[in-house]
Amino acid sequence: MDLTDCECSSDVSTEESYSSDEFPPLEPDLDKLMAHVSQVVEMKLALAKKLTRGRYHEIYTLHCPERQWSCIARLSRFQESPSKLSSEVATMEYVRTHTRIPVPKVYCHDFSTCSVGVQFVVMERMPGQHLYRIWEDLTLDHKMAALSQIAQVLGQLSQLEFQEIGSLTEDFKVGPLIRIDNLDDLNPTTSLTGPYKSTFDYLASFIDGESSRFADTPDDVGPILVDVKTTIQEYCVRRASSSTIRPPFRLYHDDFDAQNMLFSNPTNDEPPRLTGIIDWEYAHTAPLYFLYEYPIFIQDNDCEKSAYATNAILRPHFVRELRAQFPRGSMASIEAKECMTAKCSTLNTFRDLFMFSGIEWDMLKPSVLGYLREEAEGVGKAYRGRLDWVPDPELGIEEKE
Repeated sequence: MDLTDCECSSDVSTEESYSSDEFPPLEPDLDKLMAHVSQVVEMKLALAKKLTRGRYHEIYTLHCPERQWSCIARLSRFQESPSKLSSEVATMEYVRTHTRIPVPKVYCHDFSTCSVGVQFVVMERMPGQHLYRIWEDLTLDHKMAALSQIAQVLGQLSQLEFQEIGSLTEDFKVGPLIRIDNLDDLNPTTSLTGPYKSTFDYLASFIDGESSRFADTPDDVGPILVDVKTTIQEYCVRRASSSTIRPPFRLYHDDFDAQNMLFSNPTNDEPPRLTGIIDWEYAHTAPLYFLYEYPIFIQDNDCEKSAYATNAILRPHFVRELRAQFPRGSMASIEAKECMTAKCSTLNTFRDLFMFSGIEWDMLKPSVLGYLREEAEGVGKAYRGRLDWVPDPELGIEEKE
């Protein structure tokens, strides 16, 4: 959608047009918001521009024309859990101070609705374009350069080690795992469980959450989910000694996709440069298995068969670059290889069904039964976007140690 500036008042404008069936606009007190942020950043903000109006948030840029400076204000559409917001802010600060990953600095926030009428977080405006906007136009070499930088991000996150699975608290400790309960609801809620000391307990908590969510549905829910839990337990027992699922756990960005990666526009002489990793909502510590994963935009999909040949080059490159973050022959390099060769339907399909779906039981049930059948027969595929998917030959990562 093309961005256009259309004036809403003397100091507030919007940069997008909206259709009548989208979410109604919020009505925050922008004058109070800009006055508050002006004090914090010690410069006069005089203009607010609306960037997006999404399902859960509205995003504004707040401008100081005199200094040619701006920042981002994210306003909550619904009342969000203060614990969730606090953990997100803490995670961003932790990553900023413990890695070289470019993460927005948070200038201020208010987790109540007292000051401007809505909850808000004000943060640094990072330069660059969302990767999904430029990806298709990049040359192969520039795509490889972008993936090398993405691999560097994962390599740095892998160095942040924790003994439990959960969400970070204000003092950078691992607290209860904070997750969204109802992805399909217009008014989402969050739950806090754990923290967990094992991968099985972590994964089982998603099954327990579904059991609670479907408590009023048909009687077959319970037995089916018990079978799922047994499948996961058997996998964790078989893999108990694997670095992919045993402690230490690592910090995991819950939506590590192209819309949350910012890159500079490439030139003839310079490839795109990573300028920001954004949207750390629901980030938490997790098994290394889930941290090391192909970006979804280089996974094959039957709807984009034209990308198969390019993806077949990019995936091995990504894994080589992931291993290159560590000394050759080191345990960290070996762990990276193990994670990528350990990809399986048991955990990948479980993730898709229970960690991200949020759909109702009558729609979820056929997929769950299919998952259990494939696991029993040993025919499940780690990646389901391509009907004829087979693992990449040796994943292109064999090398002399």
